[in-house]
Amino acid sequence: MIENIFSIPIYKTIIQDYPKEAMIDRCKKYIAEAKPCAKSLTPRDLKDTRSYFGDTFNGGQLHNFPEFDVLNDAISKHVKLYFADATEDFLRDLNIYAQKSWFVRVKSGGSVGMHSHPNGHVSCVFYIDVPDKCGKLCFSAPENCVTNLPIPMGYDDYEIVPQNGMLILFPSSLEHYVLNSMPDIPRYSVSYDLICATPLPEENYCLDPSNWKKLK
Repeated sequence: MIENIFSIPIYKTIIQDYPKEAMIDRCKKYIAEAKPCAKSLTPRDLKDTRSYFGDTFNGGQLHNFPEFDVLNDAISKHVKLYFADATEDFLRDLNIYAQKSWFVRVKSGGSVGMHSHPNGHVSCVFYIDVPDKCGKLCFSAPENCVTNLPIPMGYDDYEIVPQNGMLILFPSSLEHYVLNSMPDIPRYSVSYDLICATPLPEENYCLDPSNWKKLK
């Protein structure tokens, strides 16, 4: 008998009421006004209109715009449900921060390559507006001892078909990617990287940023 152990928790839910049009308008304004800032950007990247990654432009963090207040509240609620196995005392003493947030627009064959979010603890993606047959979100199985065996016992990638209003939470270290989104209608999604911090020092936990000091 084989038992599969050490499963990876992926949280999915649907947010019913959110200001879709206002969110899309903010994204369009961001595209029109934001300046590229990522050192990794190339002239070719800037000319490719199939995929737009807001985290490579300096237009502000989406969680600070009022259009995304509803999403902030929803993430605050559902990340606590994601930690449902934790004790109430632990959750009460845990501060959760939106450390980084941005939108992704893909269309006409655009995609998102394999990546993870090493700067966060928990990451999430929210789908503002998705056309039919748009690119799926795919999670890649982490490397493990089975992967290295010379027999076909690996795991298939896990695919999620996006829906309007879908919110997904997952460990930031989990590698994922987006398949080609073929429709010419843009697929708008928002990503958040969350940091979980304790107000008092705890071994192996991130201390609340209010205790941090920038070193010159």
